[in-house]
Amino acid sequence: MAAPKRTRVQREKDLEQVASLYLRGVRQSQIAAELKLSQQQISYDLADLQTRWKEAALFDLDEARRRELLKLDELEREYWRAFKRSCEREERTLSQRSGGAGQFALVERKTSSGDPRYLQGVERCIDRRCKLLGLDAPERRDVTSGGAPVRFVLSWGDDIE
Repeated sequence: MAAPKRTRVQREKDLEQVASLYLRGVRQSQIAAELKLSQQQISYDLADLQTRWKEAALFDLDEARRRELLKLDELEREYWRAFKRSCEREERTLSQRSGGAGQFALVERKTSSGDPRYLQGVERCIDRRCKLLGLDAPERRDVTSGGAPVRFVLSWGDDIE
């Protein structure tokens, strides 16, 4: 005869206990005995938990990536505003005099091609965004062992080069 069905509330409560025990390394048969459920039910519950954990991890990762991209967008906009300000014409008064013929001022006007540090900030934002989105091509890494061929030993004793 099959065990009585658990209510939704009871199942969620059991899932919390299954997760806690499982994460502490308790075996499925021991979890089943402690919760008075079958080992098969614990196996089903663990499969459900693992699906939930994967979905939560993906959602959290997507949300974290979205937040970081929004921060990068704002930072890049600020770098562009600062660069634009650094390109504006600068005027400063060197001296002023007032004499019998009227007033005059010596004014220096200077134009700038902009501060390149702000463009470097923009470049860093773009680089970071590309990394977050996975747009960069993978980097090739060679494994060496001091010039000798790398040997891989398989678990049953055979080795390959």
